[in-house]
Amino acid sequence: MGKRDVEMIETITVRKLPQEFSGTYKVKGVFNIAKNKFVELSDTKTK
Repeated sequence: MGKRDVEMIETITVRKLPQEFSGTYKVKGVFNIAKNKFVELSDTKTK
């Protein structure tokens, strides 16, 4: 955040690769949930 240091705690809530990777992110006054789902396009690519 600009020139300030911020400590953030990441907690992985789902680790089902290659279909999903999700987690929570917590910092003073903020709580985020990130849900990432992937669609297989080939053996080496996802969308």
